[in-house]
Amino acid sequence: MVRRIETRTGRRYATSTIARWVAHNTWPPRIDTFWFERWAAIDRAGGIDAMAAATGSSRHRVVAWRDSPDPAAPPPGRIPPRKRKPTAEPQEIGVETRGILRIGETEQHNKRIPTDPARDYEVLEAAPDSGILEAWFDNDIDTLMDLLSDAITEQVTAFWDVAQYYDARYTVTEIVQFLPSIEGQ
Repeated sequence: MVRRIETRTGRRYATSTIARWVAHNTWPPRIDTFWFERWAAIDRAGGIDAMAAATGSSRHRVVAWRDSPDPAAPPPGRIPPRKRKPTAEPQEIGVETRGILRIGETEQHNKRIPTDPARDYEVLEAAPDSGILEAWFDNDIDTLMDLLSDAITEQVTAFWDVAQYYDARYTVTEIVQFLPSIEGQ
């Protein structure tokens, strides 16, 4: 972060100075809070290229958003269909959640997904237009929980034996772990 601040401001600050500012919730001159939030979103995604791939955008759009002086600049989104390359495929993500499982009229609170205690996360498929990855990169946890609730209901609970006889619905109340990409893991 020290290097990023130096690049942004043109001035090198000591790590202790930056730590002192952070402790007081202030920032160096010429640094805006939204800029830190954008870098955090890029870091959560795994870098500029990873964010571009996950959002169906381009590297240039991610960099332009990161460096935009407008605090209301929209995050990099999908490239319009006429410009989009047809390689946008669903991406596998990993999640560990807690939530409410409704089977028929009964509710089970604090239900963990995955249900197998030996597994660290449940593998889900996130379609490019599902909004799951965008919600994660925007740090919009409420939207992400809603989208994951639908995905888990459709991709996990729908295949349980009980779902043949009763309506099974899962509602995420806590995201314990979210892995935006599990390729190679």
